[in-house]
Amino acid sequence: MPSDWDLAANAAGAGALGLLGRLLAYAHADRRPIGWSLLWELPVAMAMGIVGKGVADLAGLDGFPEYAVTIAVAYVGPRFVDLLVARVQERIASR
Repeated sequence: MPSDWDLAANAAGAGALGLLGRLLAYAHADRRPIGWSLLWELPVAMAMGIVGKGVADLAGLDGFPEYAVTIAVAYVGPRFVDLLVARVQERIASR
């Protein structure tokens, strides 16, 4: 079982990768670069990094592929993940 420090280090790494992914998405957005919306991006970025790390762990990825999945999930953001979950639920319900 991982220690508390290992869990904290994994969470911090996932959050940093989430920040990187959201910064990439923010750079392509049609918004002002500095403003109040940037303040909302920080917790979203951290959360999406942790979600991306969970997806990578679920897929059994390690090393660079794990980082790539974490950044990609953070880049697409919570709206895409919400749409993806809704589609999966629709397919399960239609069976």
